[in-house]
Amino acid sequence: MAKKKKTGRKKTSGQRKKNNPGAVATTDKTNQIAQQRDIKQQEKRAEKKTSKTKVKELEKPNYIEQLTTFFKEVKAEFKKITWANKKETIATTVVVLAITFFFAAYLGLVDIIFSKIISLLLY
Repeated sequence: MAKKKKTGRKKTSGQRKKNNPGAVATTDKTNQIAQQRDIKQQEKRAEKKTSKTKVKELEKPNYIEQLTTFFKEVKAEFKKITWANKKETIATTVVVLAITFFFAAYLGLVDIIFSKIISLLLY
């Protein structure tokens, strides 16, 4: 048998009926399949739209809930803190005061020295 060349032109339903009497049944089936496919695609589109709106609803911030969550987390973090005892607190306070007075005296002395030098240069 010789192969027929495909012309790229589709036969219309009238041409199919004339050439092949069984073609009517197949076109009805293909139409039904195409309609079912279209219905499924529309359902998927509708499902995507509803899922997007659900996601947007879930993403809406609930400020009261966020605040309560924040304060619960703060409370939990405060429980984890290890506070210094009285002896450690006094010791570190003394060290901070000593360093503060030392640097105050040092900077005061440097200021006096530089002011004397500048007064000698200017007058």
